[in-house]
Amino acid sequence: MEFHKRYCRRIKLNNLLGLVAIFVLPFFSSKLNGQQHSASSKSPQVVDTGASASALTESRVLLARPPPSAAHHSSAIFLSPRAARLTDLKATLTDAAAKLDADALPNPKVAGKRLAAALVAAESHIQIGTPNGDNWAKFLKLEAIRAQVKTETPNLALIAELEKNLQQNFLGLAQPVVLELRSAVNMFRRAKRYGTNPQGTITGLTRQISQLSDLLEQSPSDTELAQNVGRLVNLLYQCDQSPELFKALRSPFAASNLQISVNEAFLNRVLSRSIARPAPVDECILGTRVLGQACLQGNVSADVQTCNHAVSVEVKMDGVMTTLNRGYNRGVVLGTSSSSPVHLSKHIVASIEGVSAEPAKVTTKLATQINSISHKLKLVRKIAKKKAAQQKPVADAISERRLQKRLRSEYDTEVDEQIDKANAQLADADSKSPSNPVLKRLNIPRPAVALQSTNDQIVGNVVQAAAYQLAASEPCPIVKPEQSDAIIELHQSMVMNALQSFLGERTIRDSDLRSLAKQFLGKVPEDMRQPDEAFTISMVGYNPVIVDLDEGLAKLTLRFSRLDGADREIRNAIVKVAYLPVLEEGKLVLRREGDVEVELPSVRSATTRTSLRSAARSKMRPIFKEEIVLEKLNLKQLMPQAPEVKLNHLEIQDGWLQLGVR
Repeated sequence: MEFHKRYCRRIKLNNLLGLVAIFVLPFFSSKLNGQQHSASSKSPQVVDTGASASALTESRVLLARPPPSAAHHSSAIFLSPRAARLTDLKATLTDAAAKLDADALPNPKVAGKRLAAALVAAESHIQIGTPNGDNWAKFLKLEAIRAQVKTETPNLALIAELEKNLQQNFLGLAQPVVLELRSAVNMFRRAKRYGTNPQGTITGLTRQISQLSDLLEQSPSDTELAQNVGRLVNLLYQCDQSPELFKALRSPFAASNLQISVNEAFLNRVLSRSIARPAPVDECILGTRVLGQACLQGNVSADVQTCNHAVSVEVKMDGVMTTLNRGYNRGVVLGTSSSSPVHLSKHIVASIEGVSAEPAKVTTKLATQINSISHKLKLVRKIAKKKAAQQKPVADAISERRLQKRLRSEYDTEVDEQIDKANAQLADADSKSPSNPVLKRLNIPRPAVALQSTNDQIVGNVVQAAAYQLAASEPCPIVKPEQSDAIIELHQSMVMNALQSFLGERTIRDSDLRSLAKQFLGKVPEDMRQPDEAFTISMVGYNPVIVDLDEGLAKLTLRFSRLDGADREIRNAIVKVAYLPVLEEGKLVLRREGDVEVELPSVRSATTRTSLRSAARSKMRPIFKEEIVLEKLNLKQLMPQAPEVKLNHLEIQDGWLQLGVR
């Protein structure tokens, strides 16, 4: 018993699982954002070019449409009833089994040549022989990669570790030469695993397809179905089988796994503002010099319009322009005042590609009054009054044209400046931009985003899934709350996909903890700053973290292929924890349901298993706390003029988390 407690103390489970919690718990935080942290000071100093040649492919996603008629079930699987979807899936599996191709498997010789060429290119790029180049070679572990290429029996676990070393959030790791090296290492690993014995691989694939077909006969739950289909899709992709095969299997799971909808009233509360803008008047109209003061008062608002492929908004300014002027003409002074309703509008269209706008439109109705005419001679005043009355219609028309031109120009300039800023932000967020290559570094595909608007709301649909991953099987079935102005609907697949891309088959040692924390948190937490005793953990390749959102609970399952401490190695450890999210005073609070569960299926001795579980559980409780309070949503950090908002709705069901904001 003492041996096992000592072992668990040495493995430092609080730090191990604390690292995993870094990647898991933020997905349930209302402060999730795309901030990227600077690279560690220990990273070699190479500027990231983010060249477009290695840009990730961005797919387009269709907006959710009403379910088709029963006659079209086979052409819209993920919108079909469950029974029809399972029937179509069975037919797809039968077709997949017949189309397996041993010749398509990754070829070890071809993969070896590609990796050797990638190594040469990397060494040339970093300039081996220079101090900085030698540092980069050590950081990228080029010699270890070359050793695996040359050996007859490469270590697949080590190759996976070398690949993951190239998949970190450090400057320089998004350069094309590094991306090609990482891709070549991945192909080499797959070729050695699946291409060395082609017939055995095809036999294994056939067995996987048969097992999935048998599972379909048992009417599995949606979560179980997605898990097993996803595993087969991942395997087919790893084996370079026909893209049509895994695309057909993915098609029932191609719905967006994140949807955000904002109604027009909420948009106006965030964007609308009152304006009071004084301005001097200095004009010459029909020979009269006009000097004075004008003031425009009004309100800016947004009118959302229907558009199926983008967001269409009419930005309006409704107000009143008033002036108080004096006109000077050869000794005569005219005191005038005027007022006009002002209606300005500018049509803006926002899509993923950028924001564009049409020229502003302006409507006015100027009314001018002559309040006084001053001159020392009465006769001159009489002539001036008659002349002013004759010229007033022409003068008013000139004044109104100039007023409209000035208002239109100023409104165009002001709105276009904001559009230029928005387009600059979109350019920075693009994967081709060297200023934001985080997704490239971490090998996470850019989400496919589609925008649309109706006459009263803006909707964004997002699919976060690589070519070998699944999204949602259908749009969120939870009824949208009427009392919420903005609604966020998150499917469990979005979280799992991102975590799989980074954590799948990743090996983490005690020496890696502080580096990883610095990459993603920007700093090293206090409890990770002390030196750790030696340990190694390895995550499984497929879905290392399983998220199950159902019946009001958020359940997390962490799957380790290996836990290696100073005294003992454990295979296939599983950690489970469940949280009940609740809303309290506008804050999201996560309350743990029950204790942390630990499963050690590879430990056969009941006594040993019980001892290890108890010790491990005590180490994990501080990580997965009984209560986690997340900070309030604060839009003012992004938009200082935004009103205070709070979460007013939360529901978890059928794999979805629905949050409402008011």
